[in-house]
Amino acid sequence: KGEYKYLNSCGDADVRVLCGEDAVQISGMHKPDFAELDRKLSAVGNTFYNDYIFRFTEGNNSLVMFRDGRTIVKNTLDVVKAKSFYTKYIGA
Repeated sequence: KGEYKYLNSCGDADVRVLCGEDAVQISGMHKPDFAELDRKLSAVGNTFYNDYIFRFTEGNNSLVMFRDGRTIVKNTLDVVKAKSFYTKYIGA
């Protein structure tokens, strides 16, 4: 049986399902440059940022990232799906 530790543990990140929110929080992976993320992701989805948050939506998936690197991936309770979405657009 194959075991995919990276997908299950999400590397060094602290990953939590947020009860009652239909969302997963990923912490400790990335300290964001909101302007750079906006330049990179505005071509593939809807983006918004200010001094405090960066928001990205692509299809039914969305994330909100805070200055300290915490990211909330919305519309899922699946840690693997949340991590995959995060990695695809933000990076590992």
